[in-house]
Amino acid sequence: MHISFDGVDFLGIKDLSHEDTEANVVDYRYNGQLVRVLISTTPPEGCEREGALELAWIDRLYDLSSHFDGDHGRLMKQFEGECEIAREIRDAVFPTLQRLAPSPTPSESAPVRDNTVAEYLFPHRIRLELVTKNGKLEVLLGHHRELDRARLVVPWSAMSEIGFEPGSVPTFAAKDVVLGSGLVVGPSPADVYDVAVPGVNEKVICKLVFTLDAFQRALRREMEIYGKLNKLSLDPETRISEFKGLITHGDGVVGFIISKIPAKYPSLDPIVTGTLEGGLPAPSLRRKWAAQIEHTVRELHRHGVVWGDAKPDNVVVDMDDNAWVLDFGGGGTPGWMEPSMFQTKEGDLHAVAKMKEGLLREDAE
Repeated sequence: MHISFDGVDFLGIKDLSHEDTEANVVDYRYNGQLVRVLISTTPPEGCEREGALELAWIDRLYDLSSHFDGDHGRLMKQFEGECEIAREIRDAVFPTLQRLAPSPTPSESAPVRDNTVAEYLFPHRIRLELVTKNGKLEVLLGHHRELDRARLVVPWSAMSEIGFEPGSVPTFAAKDVVLGSGLVVGPSPADVYDVAVPGVNEKVICKLVFTLDAFQRALRREMEIYGKLNKLSLDPETRISEFKGLITHGDGVVGFIISKIPAKYPSLDPIVTGTLEGGLPAPSLRRKWAAQIEHTVRELHRHGVVWGDAKPDNVVVDMDDNAWVLDFGGGGTPGWMEPSMFQTKEGDLHAVAKMKEGLLREDAE
């Protein structure tokens, strides 16, 4: 949905709260240039904190997000509320935008090229900050704190806690990793993309950290497991993506790279549930996949690794009709295991048994 306020395109609002600071950024496009406006509870020195005018917007955004429960009506109310706030902030900064970007940029003549991970995560923007001075709103150029960077870059100190040290695995600079198409993976704590990486001559994908909270929830576990498996001599019949290395930016990590499995069936779910259009694969293939999944999971368990989110949507069948296990985020999915089984071997085996039941059921013969 395209939203424009008198020539200023509204792109979205993000919560960049970090440590002791509640903060939001509002993204716009004006005359071909990206614009990010910061409001926070910890403004620069010399600006008012108590009674600061921008706090009202932060409070309203918090109220909108805290009452969202997935209901469509509430979602629309949240969106309408965010648009109203975005319009008010646009009005506050518009005179500054007119001064900084008085005419459209000649984008049509610019050469078309692929974006790198660095450009995707940290694009060039006009950065503005709204603060209160002497009881009035004032627009500052630049952001006094790099909150977006703080939310996107995992420091090496945090990586060392899960077994990674600088030089311990291959690393690829974010400025050298070129993004391809984004992969639709459903609700995920990461952005997943096809990528081209210098020196890597096979198809690979990356998972990018988009907040440190997401890293703590799921990517931390997934990186830790891939790091551990990377050091082991696994049975060759254990089918998981190969860990290729970390994506770095500055003094930290913004994601990791694994091999991509060329897929005949990107998800086993339609096969397990019997909903695949055009009919199910041969029983011999389904028996083979059931055995392969069980073998991989038991081999992981032998090395002390729990899959954690075992379900058919996290199994892909390659072009040679082999089943591969994906995703070690450990989220757990109700319906495939009880919540008490999340991130346990018992949960893995329970979900595998349910998958086998679907693959091998008699009515699918």
